[in-house]
Amino acid sequence: MRNLKYLGEILLLIIIFCSFMNGAVTVTPKQIFFDQTQRMIPVTVRNQDEAEIEIAVRIVYSYITTNDTGKIDLIVDSASTELTSAAQWIKPYPTRFVLGGLESQTIRLLATPPPDLPDGEYWARIMVRVIPRRVLTDTTKLKVKGGMMMAQELGLPIYYRKGKVHTGLEANNFTVSKMDSALIYSVNLFRTGNAAFNGSRTLRLKDREGNVVRSSMTTLVVFNTFVLKDRLKIKDLPAGRYTAEFEIVPKRRDILSKYLLSTMPIRFSSEVEIF
Repeated sequence: MRNLKYLGEILLLIIIFCSFMNGAVTVTPKQIFFDQTQRMIPVTVRNQDEAEIEIAVRIVYSYITTNDTGKIDLIVDSASTELTSAAQWIKPYPTRFVLGGLESQTIRLLATPPPDLPDGEYWARIMVRVIPRRVLTDTTKLKVKGGMMMAQELGLPIYYRKGKVHTGLEANNFTVSKMDSALIYSVNLFRTGNAAFNGSRTLRLKDREGNVVRSSMTTLVVFNTFVLKDRLKIKDLPAGRYTAEFEIVPKRRDILSKYLLSTMPIRFSSEVEIF
């Protein structure tokens, strides 16, 4: 197994939302959902630069998790036999090709699951490797390291659903603490059901009159367990008592509602004092 550990959410979001090489290469759709009625899905790779590139495609078993401190890890396993893996029976066509400047190519993902597959959701990730092909010159603006041209790779999550799928979250150990010029929110999440949870989480800070003085919202996916830690800056807020609120709902702007599984929202609140 290869465990890719990211230093922060910014690098992780590069993988999840597929912003890559300053927008020179894009891959769509951002989230791929299969089911029993849809066994083939097209994925489009676009070269938005004028330089020729080579593309290599592979399917791996992959999911997001955290360690005990809340640091986000992306687990990537190219030879997994995990029961929730779809990597063995989802294949890309073609697996290697060249894109000229401003060209695009459709990759067809074909799912052929075993006939006795139990009901549930199965996971994989399509990895798209981008390799520059132009010859390096003094004026060529390509990142190099140790004299070698660097290839880069991005990934798109794949979900295959069979039969009745359902999800949910259990949460405990919600805390809010002050650290330097920020409030640190922390909660332990446990996914229930037979499918990953996809939704969003919102942090809010309200003053005594109930006005929201700080807020932050971002997407959230929980495959198994997840230690969520986040922060709100409070440096310029006046001293006083506030209410810190935390909410998770099964809604995302980047996923069609038909693919989102319904579950009960999670809400916590806690009184905090800033001084």
